[in-house]
Amino acid sequence: MLVGAVLLVVGAGGAFLYTSSREAAETKRREDLEYAARWDLDHGQAAQALEKVKALEQADPSRKALAGLLGRALVSAGAPAEGVAKLDQAVAANPADAEAYEYLGVARAQLGAAAEAKVAFTKALELEPRRVSAWRRLAQVCLTTGDVSAATAAWTQALGGADPADRETIRTEARTLLELAGKADEARAFSSEAPR
Repeated sequence: MLVGAVLLVVGAGGAFLYTSSREAAETKRREDLEYAARWDLDHGQAAQALEKVKALEQADPSRKALAGLLGRALVSAGAPAEGVAKLDQAVAANPADAEAYEYLGVARAQLGAAAEAKVAFTKALELEPRRVSAWRRLAQVCLTTGDVSAATAAWTQALGGADPADRETIRTEARTLLELAGKADEARAFSSEAPR
């Protein structure tokens, strides 16, 4: 009788350990999926990222930051209208999500809503003033709307927050786009020799 009771207790403990290890493995799988999706997005693999985010959505539909990640993946995969819906959910759930605001700006710009894109980029920058990618995107939207002064100021902010290795890329981007817009004087301000 005592042996049976001990086996019952050990058996119950074993079931608990099995359940705990299975839950831990599932949690790790979800974490790995999110990490892989973010890596794909950061490295231009939007289609693969979208597949991973959708798998993550099925496995963990209440996961924090899922709407923002799904919105970013949709925008990157060329579905800005669907992305806007998810990103609106993300910023409603977390008004301090600078990444969601930035990608909301990208989506709005892709949809031709430059004024709304500027608002979203500005909100992202209020939350994270050193967010170089948002400064660059804001500069591009400002330039497309003819606001050369704001575009130049945004690129200057991007340069100020950029890693030294990225500064020449930003200068080249600003110089090239300003020249293409017929703004040679403003473009010269971003030459490599120009003091910053």
